[in-house]
Amino acid sequence: LRNIEVHVDLMAGLPGAPAGTWFEFYGPRPVPPYPQVGVVPWVWAELVLLLVRHVLGVRPSETHFVFRPRLLAGLDRMTASVPLRGSRPRSPASPAASGPGSRSAARSSTTGRPASSSTSRATAKFSGSRPSCHEGSGLRPPPGALQEIAMNKTRIHLVSNAHLDPVWLWEWEDGAGAALSTFRQAAAFCEERRGYVFCHNESVLYQWVKDYEPALFARIRKLVKSGRWHVMGGWYVQPDCNMPSGESFVRQILLGRRFFERELGVAPLTAVNLDPFGHTRGLVQILAKSGHRYYLCCRPGQKECPLPSDEFVWVGYDGSEVLAVRASAHYCSVGGRARRRLEDWLADHPGRSLVIHLWGIGNHGGGPSRRDLADFDALAAERPDLELVHSTPDAYFAELEHARAGLPRRAADLNPWAVGCYTSMVRVKQGHRRLENELFSAEKMVTAAWVQGLLSPYPQAELREATEDLAFTEFHDILPGSAVPAAEEAAVRRIDHGLEILSRLKARAFFALASGQRKSGPGETPVFVFNPHPFPVRTIVECEFMPLEPHYDKTGFWAPRVSAGKKDVPCQPEKEASNLSLEWRKRVVFEAELAPSRLNRFDCRLETVPEKPAPAVAAANGAVSVETADLSVSVNTRTGLLDRYAVGGREILAPGALAPLAVADNADPWGMKVRSFRKPAGAFGPASPEEAARYLREVQVQAP
Repeated sequence: LRNIEVHVDLMAGLPGAPAGTWFEFYGPRPVPPYPQVGVVPWVWAELVLLLVRHVLGVRPSETHFVFRPRLLAGLDRMTASVPLRGSRPRSPASPAASGPGSRSAARSSTTGRPASSSTSRATAKFSGSRPSCHEGSGLRPPPGALQEIAMNKTRIHLVSNAHLDPVWLWEWEDGAGAALSTFRQAAAFCEERRGYVFCHNESVLYQWVKDYEPALFARIRKLVKSGRWHVMGGWYVQPDCNMPSGESFVRQILLGRRFFERELGVAPLTAVNLDPFGHTRGLVQILAKSGHRYYLCCRPGQKECPLPSDEFVWVGYDGSEVLAVRASAHYCSVGGRARRRLEDWLADHPGRSLVIHLWGIGNHGGGPSRRDLADFDALAAERPDLELVHSTPDAYFAELEHARAGLPRRAADLNPWAVGCYTSMVRVKQGHRRLENELFSAEKMVTAAWVQGLLSPYPQAELREATEDLAFTEFHDILPGSAVPAAEEAAVRRIDHGLEILSRLKARAFFALASGQRKSGPGETPVFVFNPHPFPVRTIVECEFMPLEPHYDKTGFWAPRVSAGKKDVPCQPEKEASNLSLEWRKRVVFEAELAPSRLNRFDCRLETVPEKPAPAVAAANGAVSVETADLSVSVNTRTGLLDRYAVGGREILAPGALAPLAVADNADPWGMKVRSFRKPAGAFGPASPEEAARYLREVQVQAP
């Protein structure tokens, strides 16, 4: 079986038809005694270009081409000779002009027409040895990968990008300006430099370009259509990937995907979240069911989250899977140093055959530079062991897919990093959660009214605007609290903007759903509660209402009584929000059984009782204690702290828990290098009578 020779006739076919075949070696096969091969049709000029492209530094003569590749383990020898007979073909296009898998390689560089195929016959002669590995050894190269086996090169997918935070150390207007300048220059590079591809994600940035510089957006649309500009990721922003709810992640994907499909006609397969600080395992199911097959991230690093490999199969809670890569070199480079950065990474990670490398000036935009592009050209010419391709995440993952079966599997979160960001800027975090809940409940309430024909038209534009407010607030430097104070204030304003939209929508839906209700009886106040869930809910309801007139007769006390139909429900009065000395506004708390997806009615009446009810729980032994079948709570009357909190007999709090402390920290509020601060610098406690008196005197002195 030594020196097997396979002669392949490249047939000249009709114009426009495939005119040749390419034998691809797929791996060891003991019987029959021939290499296991597949046949793929090629235009013969493409065959020649393929060989040229993957043998960097070697040029063919006008009549003959020979390559002697370095082989992967398991192949002793393989050479190929390709004599070209007949009329001379035109020079093949420059290798840099063709992206991965691009069929534009078969075109003449001078005419743009298909390269000549008028030769009557061209013969490719291959000779090689039987693989020395045995069946099942794992040496099984993928279809379309003969050049990788033959060359044994490191194939590097250069993903040119310009990481651009819409908000971080700047406000959104600054981010919009950076997007315009970055996209403008990137478009110029794409138009000027053949074979170069620029990659960028986040639909909010594209929307700003469309709104503020329509002509630039039109150029980008053409570049996307021609394959010179790639939309990677395809979400609204790169959000924090731990705190939002699952539904919020779905909205991030939908907002971005609908924009890119509508405006640019693309739907990326790779979800890209390069800068977020961690990634919940719950994302996997959402990614897979949203059409994403791949996931590209950078954090956390190996120190914080050890992985056996940066390439792995990420497994969700439901068994869903995505092929994932942690780009350990991260997402941006210093201008003029991209080549050195790549070489340093390769030196630290030897033996890689397939690499994705993100590069470009980033954080406040920037992207590629002419010097870096020239440096990569020089590197490709100097290093025949490297194959550099301007590429995209989708193209890289399509090749990595062939190695999927041998990759490690991760069935866990990708955490932690910068844990301090999960306690910073509490106003933003609380506002985000409130907006999130209000959006989902308002949407269901509006839909219930619309389906019943009680509200028209459906307020799609208003809901989309509130959804965009929510999605923008989830950006990974806003929600975690890692932006400047001005950005925090802007985030609070945007949250309030969304809440105001939803407040008005809920009012419209409420009055629509309440239409047609029966009239209330004398002294009766109806209370309506909407259950947005598709299942019954048992819950505690708090509400305030206004009797027709104040309680001018100050004898006794008005006690509320709540009923559902003809059945009374447990209730009690609470202190209303106002501080009028006149009994008028009333606040009641009651237990409710809510039917699903509908407006539930309760009726409230006021009954005069001899006196205002006294608190049922009194202080005893320096504490206010509450005992139920499952709960034991004790509040210290002197400190106001919980002395005890037990559920089902299990103590939840340790002694001294919840005490207000001053803790020694450092200037790393993100917690990038620490997980917690545990050293108290001091403790707060009740003031003594003397300290309280001194404080009051100081306050009085400072008062105007």
